Amino acid sequence: MKKYLLVFLAVSSAILGCGNNPVNSGKESATNTMASVPCQCQTAAILAWNKLSPQSAKDNYLCNIALLNYTCYTGKSCKEWVKDRVLKASGLTIPSTASNEYSWNANNDWICGNINGRSTMIQNVKFMDIIQMKLIFSDGSTSPHTAFVFSTDACGMTWLDCNWDYKHNPNFVSLHYVTYSAFGSMAGNRYTIYHIN
Repeated sequence: MKKYLLVFLAVSSAILGCGNNPVNSGKESATNTMASVPCQCQTAAILAWNKLSPQSAKDNYLCNIALLNYTCYTGKSCKEWVKDRVLKASGLTIPSTASNEYSWNANNDWICGNINGRSTMIQNVKFMDIIQMKLIFSDGSTSPHTAFVFSTDACGMTWLDCNWDYKHNPNFVSLHYVTYSAFGSMAGNRYTIYHIN
């Protein structure tokens, strides 16, 4: 526990030192330079993130950053909130959503291997996977949605996400349980699973 607290404090210090948008500040500095070769952007936040090992330490840290907003109003859509939490935790920028609404476009962090996307059965999701999905509701309306996987069991998964209950509590972060069968009814095969490495 002591070790994780020290890592948490070190990473938090690195992230806070980078300002609001360490990856895309638009200014060159000693800690934020982009060489002409891909994968050379090494902000303090990305360097600190890459020092976290094993992968479970990264997953736990990202989860803690996401939980800081639990039950809070964020003013963000689901995707923008996930993007914000990933950026704060890792310094990485998740890509924009593709036109099909259930996958992401490639960007530099994807190309560099920091973001891993895969197609798999929904029952194979794991802690802190990110699901990008296109949902179809019983009234025929559709909506993209982005959520972290907080936990799983034999029948379903608990999501940590923002804006799920957009009719009653828009832009709030919540935890809620979704069975695999309910997910299948809403999303079918219109989803992609991502993980931040």
